[in-house]
Amino acid sequence: MMDTACSPLRQDLDRATFHLEVLREVAALITASRKPRAILESVLLSAMGGVGAASGCAALVHGDAVQDCLCKGEACDTGALSASLVAPVVAAIEQAAHPILFDAQTLVGWPWRVAVALGVTVDAERVALLVLGPQVAGDLYDEEDLRFLHTLGILLQVSLRFAMAHMREELLTAQLLRRTEELDRQVFHLRAGRELALELGQGRNLATTLARAMPVILGHFALASGLLVLLDRPSGQVWVERRESSWQGDRRTADQLLFACLSRCPTKQVPPLHVEALDLEHDADLGVGFTPRHGFFFQVREGLFGVALLGAPLREGGPSDHSALLAAIQQLVLHLHGADAFATIVALNKDLEERNQSLQRTVDALTQAQGRIAKLESRVRQVLGAVEDKTWQVTRARLVDFIALVLLSAVLGLAFNAQNPQGVDLLPPYLPARVQVTGSIPQDAIVVDARPKEYYDREHLLGAVNLPPQFFDFVYPMLLGSEDPERPVAVYGRTWSRRYDVETARLLLDRGHETVVIVHQSAGVRP
Repeated sequence: MMDTACSPLRQDLDRATFHLEVLREVAALITASRKPRAILESVLLSAMGGVGAASGCAALVHGDAVQDCLCKGEACDTGALSASLVAPVVAAIEQAAHPILFDAQTLVGWPWRVAVALGVTVDAERVALLVLGPQVAGDLYDEEDLRFLHTLGILLQVSLRFAMAHMREELLTAQLLRRTEELDRQVFHLRAGRELALELGQGRNLATTLARAMPVILGHFALASGLLVLLDRPSGQVWVERRESSWQGDRRTADQLLFACLSRCPTKQVPPLHVEALDLEHDADLGVGFTPRHGFFFQVREGLFGVALLGAPLREGGPSDHSALLAAIQQLVLHLHGADAFATIVALNKDLEERNQSLQRTVDALTQAQGRIAKLESRVRQVLGAVEDKTWQVTRARLVDFIALVLLSAVLGLAFNAQNPQGVDLLPPYLPARVQVTGSIPQDAIVVDARPKEYYDREHLLGAVNLPPQFFDFVYPMLLGSEDPERPVAVYGRTWSRRYDVETARLLLDRGHETVVIVHQSAGVRP
């Protein structure tokens, strides 16, 4: 009798021991697993074996959609689980912090035979569901079976949370690695940009800048070949820098290459200091001796165009940073613009230096002439003094003495007149046939006062410009250099001893003025 009474207790104890052993094994199995599907499969097999279920299903639900599902003993059709079936179950599981058990009545309409179900929350967005069919023996699940499933649900919940945390950690680690690689690549490109700026900063002309840029760009991006072409369309000058390219360019072929590259630009109007990438996917044959992988069209300034064609990388399959390459070409264009501006400044400084030297020579010549005139004036005063000293001794002038005095005066006068830049011409200057003498100023004419500056400052016609013949070459570019040669020019100004207007009129004709007239003051024109 006593053995008979103890038999159910022993069976319950054996079942409890069996369940504990199953829980220990599944705990050891899923602890080492970091994949949610493997955990679901281990828990499903352990649950079916622990309670003797004929079929079962384990699913991971994200929101209202089934993310992963596996079945044993039944056909697993994930598409059959509609949102209307999953949503109420998920809502009930999310409201409970611990594992929750459902009976068959709760899961009416599910595509599998359901005897009991278990649901646990994994995180804020996911829940796990364990569905078991009837037992193989056809018995109902008792309290011991439900306790076993509840404990198994705790293991499932903890394992899935650890697995999800591990997956998030791996995802964050992968993102961190990608970010680190991206930062390393950006730092590498920034250093290369600094090296390129230092290298290009040493160039003082377009040819030197191109020669320094080519090896730096090809070396940084590990490219096998390249071609840089610049064309100054107004002057027709071409600059070329090549590596592993057979292209030989002149003005005509450079024009053809530029037009071919411009036709491959998405934007046909490229402004100065702008770089446009070429579309080389469909047709990359540009006749440069290699197949370009990257192409860029740019304009340094108005009329100065360029193109950069770069070939295949030295190692196929390597990373290609198109944005960094575009930034390098943009940096090259800025340095080319600086080199072109520097060359222009050097040319202007050279021209200014030549003008200053010419002006200095003119000033030196005027200074020397002024010194010679001062010496001659001093000698004349000495001679006049000597003559005055002798005149009181002469009571009666002889004919020979008078002639000698006249000759001496003439020689001294001619010498003084020859050394004086404002001396009197012995013969009146030649008046060209094209110059007309008139008494009125033509309409819309430029009025030129040809007298020296001291006469001009004393009085002159309103609006007249002072252009003395002795300073014509120096003053003309500043006063009349930009005037239209077809505009009439009216010249006036003479003294009793000098015809300044005739000399200035002749010089204006030499400068290409078509209509030059001389206006006589005696004809009614007064300053």
